[in-house]
Amino acid sequence: MNIVLESRLPKLQKELKKVVDWVSLGLQLKVPYEELQKIAENFKNDLERCKLAMLDFWLKNSDGSYEHIVASLHSIGHSNLADKLQQDYKIPGM
Repeated sequence: MNIVLESRLPKLQKELKKVVDWVSLGLQLKVPYEELQKIAENFKNDLERCKLAMLDFWLKNSDGSYEHIVASLHSIGHSNLADKLQQDYKIPGM
């Protein structure tokens, strides 16, 4: 299992730039809806800060694996991005 290190969070956020629906990604990553609501309220219309806060919560409260990110991206229709991350981080076929 490839673990996302906290120091790599900004790089991961950059790689997820095309993901606009951060709430759907958060739900797929098992971030509680209530937490996503708090994040949205705290950062209002700042998409990138919302995404970073969601990823930070996920990283601190789960297995924090690239495999989980890749599977979640596939689930929300970002298969091209998921495939790219899978290749970049040498994640075995899922």
